[in-house]
Amino acid sequence: MWPEEKPIIVRVSAEDYTEEGNHDTIMAEMLNLVKDEGIDLVNVSSGAVINVVPETYPGYQVKFAETIRNNTGLPVIAGGLITSPLMAEEILSNKRADFIFLGRELLRSPYWPLLAAKELSEDIEWPEPYKRAKI
Repeated sequence: MWPEEKPIIVRVSAEDYTEEGNHDTIMAEMLNLVKDEGIDLVNVSSGAVINVVPETYPGYQVKFAETIRNNTGLPVIAGGLITSPLMAEEILSNKRADFIFLGRELLRSPYWPLLAAKELSEDIEWPEPYKRAKI
């Protein structure tokens, strides 16, 4: 039995990018069958199930998370080339997702959260060793 105080986070690939594959609406139907079993959060990704390379652009997976959120009522994490703090803020502010994941952007820019806070005029606490470098 899974402890009640620990979350159950399900990661799904919501789009196979082929007609006969899974799509976000089908994934939402599947999640609705099991959501009452204690799912707390759905991490929505796409692709990598079959050998199809999707066309990518900033935020290309957000619409899948939005569909799942709207069709299941479950909170979702969205991603897919979210590289701009303003884009991340738009997704969250417009309730297209409850959380975002940055993935490769944090590999390219490990200080992204600190720079994003500055761009969004948010005064956040910096880690102690970095405080003298605060911008």
